[in-house]
Amino acid sequence: MTEEVVLEPLPEEEKLELKMVIYPDASLKWKATGLKEEDVKDPECKVKETADAMIETMYKYAGIGLAAQQVGVPYAIFVMDCNWPTEGEQNAEVFLNPVIKEYGKGVVTLNHPGEGCLSTPYGFKAQVKRSERVRIEWRDLKWELQDEWFDGLDAICVQHEIDHLHGHLFVDRISRLKRDIFDRKVKKARRHYINGVKRVKREIAMMKRADKRGRK
Repeated sequence: MTEEVVLEPLPEEEKLELKMVIYPDASLKWKATGLKEEDVKDPECKVKETADAMIETMYKYAGIGLAAQQVGVPYAIFVMDCNWPTEGEQNAEVFLNPVIKEYGKGVVTLNHPGEGCLSTPYGFKAQVKRSERVRIEWRDLKWELQDEWFDGLDAICVQHEIDHLHGHLFVDRISRLKRDIFDRKVKKARRHYINGVKRVKREIAMMKRADKRGRK
C-alpha cells in the first residue's frame, strides 16, 4: 500500500543537506506527489534546491541514481548519472514528473551480483528483470517537456528510480526466497545497531558513575 503525501514546502534547514532514508522507513512507501509549473517557480517549494541537494547526496554516497523518497521528500523527482563512476565527470540529470511511456521488447538484468540501493545498505544485491529499453517523458527544471529512449544501465536506473516514486523497492521485485534472505539481513543489521547503541549508552553511564566516584 502506498501513502498519498501532500506537497509542502521544504524546511529551510533541509535546503542543502539531505539525509538518506534507510529501509524500512515508512517514507520509502510514499507515492510521489506530482509537481506543477507553479511549484517549480515558487521559491517556497525549493524544487531546484531540492534537486541540487539530491545530486550532492547521490554523489556523496557513490550512487548513480536517487529518488526524492530516499531523502524523505515527497516530490516526483529523481536524479541520475550513470557515467560518472567510470568516466569521472559528474553530469547529473534531473527528472521531474517522469512517466514511462513505452517499453522495449528485450529484458535485461545487471551482471552478478545485480541491483543494489542506497536505501538498503545491508550488503544485499539481487538480479532484477528489467526492460532493456524504455521511453520516458518528463519535465526539466525549466519546465520544458522531454521525451527520450534510454537503454542498458540507464534504462535499468530509470526503472529503478521510477519504482521509488511509486513507493516500490527493487526487493519488491525479487523472489520470496531472496526476499526472506534480505529480511534476515535487515533484522541482523538492525539488531547489531541497537545492541551497539545500548552498549555505548552503558559505557557512557559507567564513565559518568566512575567520574562521580572520583570526585568524592
